[in-house]
Amino acid sequence: MLWSSVLFMEPISDVEHATAVAGSVSAGLDALRGSAFWKIDDDGLLTLAGTLERVGRLVHAAQIHLTGELDTRRVCERHAAASTARVAAAEAVHLPR
Repeated sequence: MLWSSVLFMEPISDVEHATAVAGSVSAGLDALRGSAFWKIDDDGLLTLAGTLERVGRLVHAAQIHLTGELDTRRVCERHAAASTARVAAAEAVHLPR
């Protein structure tokens, strides 16, 4: 999936699509980590800073939305985890629950 196609999409309701979108966002952010920010002028850096702040807030909002759904379904109980956050963190880095 191309990054530009992520910008104008309908709500996602299947794991393959959700994973593809999250993977695309992650790949884009990985590319930014190695950016030559020193080549960007001050106004450009400020614009980028605002954009990345928005991205961070959107990621946090998506995490909260997902955590709410996991809580509603009581997923942590079925996975013998102390909390929903622990289940999510374990999935992120493949830790024991």
